[in-house]
Amino acid sequence: MELTFENNGEKNTESPDIGFYLSTNSIISSGDTLLRTDTGYSLGRNTPYEVTENVTIPIDTEPGNYFLGAFVDHDNLITETTGGNNVAYYPVTVLAPPSDLTVPFAGVDDILVAPNETFKLIAIVRNDGIGPADTTTLRYYRSSNSTISSFDTQVTFDIISGLDSGEQSAENADTMAPGSEGTWYYGACVDSVPRETSTTNNCSSGTQVTVAWPAPDATTNPATDIDTTSADLNATFDPFGAPHTVYFDWGETTAYGNTVEYTGPIFAGNISVTLSGLVCNTEYHLPGPRGQRRRHHHGSRPAVHDADLSRLRLICKGVSRPGGEPPAFPASRTRLQSIRAANGPPGTAVCPPEASSARLFLVLGCLAGHWSPARCQ
Repeated sequence: MELTFENNGEKNTESPDIGFYLSTNSIISSGDTLLRTDTGYSLGRNTPYEVTENVTIPIDTEPGNYFLGAFVDHDNLITETTGGNNVAYYPVTVLAPPSDLTVPFAGVDDILVAPNETFKLIAIVRNDGIGPADTTTLRYYRSSNSTISSFDTQVTFDIISGLDSGEQSAENADTMAPGSEGTWYYGACVDSVPRETSTTNNCSSGTQVTVAWPAPDATTNPATDIDTTSADLNATFDPFGAPHTVYFDWGETTAYGNTVEYTGPIFAGNISVTLSGLVCNTEYHLPGPRGQRRRHHHGSRPAVHDADLSRLRLICKGVSRPGGEPPAFPASRTRLQSIRAANGPPGTAVCPPEASSARLFLVLGCLAGHWSPARCQ
């Protein structure tokens, strides 16, 4: 405050104290809010004095219109001809103390999601200012880089209630990943409120999220509908929502060299494909199914449960064992199945024409020590 005062009395020197007040009206008195007191002035007669004093308005003062006043001899210690001219004032407007909203943290509950999968965004909003912040909006953004700003793509929002100085609020909201694979960054920005000390710190940094289809899962199952030259290959397949084309590899060695495509609908469950053109008395290797993403056109080898290398063997047999059945195998090995011709008597099977009197057996997954049949007769 700038103040000019003087001694207009009859005494040559006076030493008054000066009180500085904040009032809700223009009538300044000692009953108003005392801001400070100055002492030590020595006023000569009829000589103006100009001073500048700093005063501090209390932090808890309600915003509004007030009067700042200077009261000479405010404690009424000097005998004067009149004290009605001891006060000067001017109007002031008190604003709320400034706030400073920040977003010190923003993240996600999962950094690896599938296309169109719903996941959760998380953020903390804090008021680092000395005054309260009004209700505002927290906006979540998706960006191609880690620098988050209001120029990025807004995906959702939250309403933030007013925050006192030093108070913070934890927020979260659901959003859906893009429908295409890629790498994105998610963060949040809080809208500024009046009288913020800074609006350059209202956004968080970005958290990286990878959007990708998960690898398919496959389990090999025993072959069924076995015939002299064909068999159905079976598997349990789960594409986890991804667009896949499914193939079964097969061949006479572990290099396979042949594929057969499953052309039915892709879904989570059992799938089957018929393998035809097989040759009797030949062992075939089957690694299990694999999925290929249609969109990317590159192999995506699934997780295959059970033995990755199943073996399929077509055998011509001409000498029956006692009882007409092949030897039993341990439960851990795939059983030996006999195939009967539709018109053959019980306990018999039909070989190809060159060994028509023999029995035909199909061995699945015999890992070691399997029974070696005699040659066709």
